Amino acid sequence: PKEDIPSNSGILAQLVTGDLEVVDKTLVDEMWKVLSSQSKLTLDTLEKNFQTSLLAWSAGGKDDGNSSPPFVYDSTVTTSQLADDSLRYWTEAFLLGGVVSAGKYDYSSGFD
Repeated sequence: PKEDIPSNSGILAQLVTGDLEVVDKTLVDEMWKVLSSQSKLTLDTLEKNFQTSLLAWSAGGKDDGNSSPPFVYDSTVTTSQLADDSLRYWTEAFLLGGVVSAGKYDYSSGFD
């Protein structure tokens, strides 16, 4: 079972548990072509680079096409949007030195 594999077991364990997937070799060149079109990471290029990474994911055959994603708790935020925002905030904080877009949502009234 997945829970029996230590979290520090490396990439092979992540492949075995399904946390990572091997990309079909015939798609690798196209994915690298798309990823190579990214610009040096700055606040100005963050959105374009992020969208380019999504295009690369699609080029790798990983576009799930889910048209009605589940929402986070009882909010209007989809789990996909939460994941995208989390990646953006992490990138801003740890690669660009500060989170500037965290004010996107107003949670002052809770998650209702």
